[in-house]
Amino acid sequence: MSPPTHVAKTVFQRWAVVEAVPLLAMVSVAVGMGTVITGRYLTMSPDVRIKKDGREAGLLHNDTEGQKFKDHALRRYVLNHSGQIFGTINKTMSKE
Repeated sequence: MSPPTHVAKTVFQRWAVVEAVPLLAMVSVAVGMGTVITGRYLTMSPDVRIKKDGREAGLLHNDTEGQKFKDHALRRYVLNHSGQIFGTINKTMSKE
């Protein structure tokens, strides 16, 4: 049993306004980021045991696997940079 077409059309017309586009974009980005982070944690974290064999093993103290999960590529990239967004412009403007 599907909803009447005039109800669906009204909902679409209500949210398809120019003022709602930034809100929908931000919510979509937030949901996407949450999905990526949750997926990464569930598939790569050494603490998550999905298969029964892994769960039966109990608590494992594997420091190398935990360190590998913690030091991912994005963290290494951010730690190796100065933290300035416009570093070149800042250097140019600060010269006297």
